Amino acid sequence: MNSLRGRLAIAALLTITGCGSVASDRLLDPHVDAGTTDSQPPSDTGADPISGSVTFDTSGFTLGGAALESDGRLEVFAVAQGGAMMHKWQTSPGRGTWSDWASLGGSLKLGSGAARNADGRLEVFGVWIDGDFVHAWQLTPGGTWTSWFAINSGVTNGVGAVLLPKSGHLEVLMNVGGDLYGMEQTQPSGGGWNGQLSWAGTIEGGAGPTVNLDGRKEMFAIGSDNQMVHLWETSPGGAVHDWTSLGGSFLAGSGAVMNADGRLEVFGIGIDKTMLHAGQTTAGGAWSAWSSLGGAFSAGVGVAANADGRLEVFGIGTDKTMLHAWQTSPGGTWSAWMPL
Repeated sequence: MNSLRGRLAIAALLTITGCGSVASDRLLDPHVDAGTTDSQPPSDTGADPISGSVTFDTSGFTLGGAALESDGRLEVFAVAQGGAMMHKWQTSPGRGTWSDWASLGGSLKLGSGAARNADGRLEVFGVWIDGDFVHAWQLTPGGTWTSWFAINSGVTNGVGAVLLPKSGHLEVLMNVGGDLYGMEQTQPSGGGWNGQLSWAGTIEGGAGPTVNLDGRKEMFAIGSDNQMVHLWETSPGGAVHDWTSLGGSFLAGSGAVMNADGRLEVFGIGIDKTMLHAGQTTAGGAWSAWSSLGGAFSAGVGVAANADGRLEVFGIGTDKTMLHAWQTSPGGTWSAWMPL
């Protein structure tokens, strides 16, 4: 794990060091300040419902994300075969039924997480087929969606998105040539995007960022040796600890989230294609060994907490359809895998 010994480096503002510029013939993203590098790839934002099953691309590490709407309904996102970002949502909070799949359009090769802005609007991230890191967002909480817009370019794959409680800004993380880079909103719920920090290492794919009960950010990734690695702030917004291994052997990450009792839990697709998870034994404390939730998966999607505190995790099965499982009570046992 010596290649994963992290060193903290400051990246250039507005454009991340080591990333190429976005194509100049694309329109500026109208929700950011003029002069940023945001631009718009062509896309189709059609949202017609699609009845029946949808098949998903399985060529990437992580294909989407999950987030909680402001009214308490879970929403899940994943890149379908053909490159469109699909999404589906609970029709009522908790154990209710789910909508049909709907398309947010696009020509993506990977998803990179979803998060809720400070004002309640969801935002979803991904990697365009040309390597641009792109996003789309709700115009109002629970409302219609924008087209796709580019934040940066030259991205290998995405890692995830998280709302930073101290600032109210979203932060997105991405893998650029094996290093983990972060970009943060310049103001809560909008503004431009500033390149912030880079953490050197050798990562293959993301498992996701989350925030500890005490406000410290923690980030998870799949290392070049297929182990799950993580780094964390030693104080909220403060210095970052070196990369440390949590062990295991993984094909892909599938997200990290806080349990109802404040303990973090992280998920990934093991080499054996089952869904593995490990959790802190106390809030902010040591980590458990890995255990399996079973299943047969080819790609990760994401994990989120329901409005009642129960975790729900999503993955792409070996048959290329979406599967999910959930805690039967907050912090409790898990259901069987069910198609979505």
